[in-house]
Amino acid sequence: SIGALVGIGDNTSRWVRPFAVFLLLRIIAVLVIFAMDWEVLSGCERFTINGKEFSSMIGRYNPAIETVALSNTCQQARSKYVIRTVLEVILGLYGTIISFRWCHVVDTVPTYQISLDENRPLRMYTGYRNLGYPNAPQSGPPPSTFHSSHYA
Repeated sequence: SIGALVGIGDNTSRWVRPFAVFLLLRIIAVLVIFAMDWEVLSGCERFTINGKEFSSMIGRYNPAIETVALSNTCQQARSKYVIRTVLEVILGLYGTIISFRWCHVVDTVPTYQISLDENRPLRMYTGYRNLGYPNAPQSGPPPSTFHSSHYA
């Protein structure tokens, strides 16, 4: 994931695309693990106190399923596991789609190069040209304020 962050910073899909593929493979792995766990969770009631089997007696001791079965929370464990897996798959799909979309945009959308015309000097807009103050006086001698009509 650090490589994906470097790729985003450099605007190159070469680093982000492997991360997107990893996210896709992760979703597949989550679904495969869910299918295997669901098979075990579906037989949880067999290992309860009222059930027919003990996992330690059949040779496949599973402390996690034994804990769930003996606490009589098989149905709750199944529903929480389904909700958690669905949320994980949805968020993983969202991340995968966004990552592949970002790679597509970076690879196919044309970039616009900014070029400056070097023949003219650069003019910067600062927003301070006219704030309502009078313009600065011109350099040179100050204007004459002497009027002969005042002294007559």
